[in-house]
Amino acid sequence: MRRFLDGIETCFKSLSKFELVLWIGSLFCTLASFILSILLSGQVNIASFIASIFGITAIIFNCKANVLGQYLMLVYTVISAIVALVTYNYGVAFSFLLLSLPCSIISCVNWTKKSHIEGEDKPKVAKIAPVTPIKMILLALATGAIVVGFYFFLQYLPQIFVGASETSYLLLNALATGSCFAASVLMTMRSPYYALCFCANDIFLIVIWGLTCTSDIGVLPNLICAANFLINDIYGFFNWKRIEKTQKQALSPPQTVDKRVENGV
Repeated sequence: MRRFLDGIETCFKSLSKFELVLWIGSLFCTLASFILSILLSGQVNIASFIASIFGITAIIFNCKANVLGQYLMLVYTVISAIVALVTYNYGVAFSFLLLSLPCSIISCVNWTKKSHIEGEDKPKVAKIAPVTPIKMILLALATGAIVVGFYFFLQYLPQIFVGASETSYLLLNALATGSCFAASVLMTMRSPYYALCFCANDIFLIVIWGLTCTSDIGVLPNLICAANFLINDIYGFFNWKRIEKTQKQALSPPQTVDKRVENGV
C-alpha cells in the first residue's frame, strides 16, 4: 500500500505549474457545472459529478502519457456507463460498455507493459509509437462502420428500449460515438493523434449540447464540461508531440564517430 501511495504522490508531483493550473481550473469548472445543474434543474447527481472528477483527473494524466491516467479513465468509464443506464441514455451506456471500456482495459495493459521512465523519481509514461498507414486505413473503415451502425441503432433505440432518451441529433451523436471510438483505439496504440480525435468528439458534443440548450437550459453544465474537455485535449496533443520528441532523443543510439574519419583518413 505504501508503494502504491508513493507512486500516486510521484505522479502528482510530476505535474508542471501549468498542468496544475489546468487541472485545478478544470475541477473548478466541474464543480461550478454541478452547482449550476442543481440550480437549473433542481436535481442532484452525485454519481455524475464523481465521474467528472475522475474524468478530468484522468485527462490531465493522459496528457502526460502517464499510466495512472488510464486506470482513472477505467473508473470514469464504468461510473459513466452506470449513470447512463440509470438515466435511460442507453446509446451512451452501450458506447461506454462496448467501445470505451474494452479500449480502456487494453490501454491499461498496453501502457503499463510498454512504458518509459524519463528519470529518477519520475512516473512511468507510455512509449509513444507511430501508427502505420495500413492501421490508419483500417481504423478509418472501422470508424465509418461504427458511425453508420450507431446512427441506425440510435434511430431504432426507442423501439427496442422503452424510455430511451436518444432521439435528437442522430447524426451528430453517431459522429461523436465514432470519434470517441477512434480516439480510444489510437490511445491503445499510444499515438498522439488520439487527442485530435477526442478534440473532434468534444466539438460534436459542444454542438449537441449547444443546440439542446436552446430548448433546455438545464443541460448548460454539459456544454461547459465539453468545452473544458476540449481545452485539455488540445494541450494533450501538443504535449504528446513534445514527449514523443524527447523519447526519440533518449532512446536513439548514441552517435559514434569513425576513428579513421576523425583522423582525416
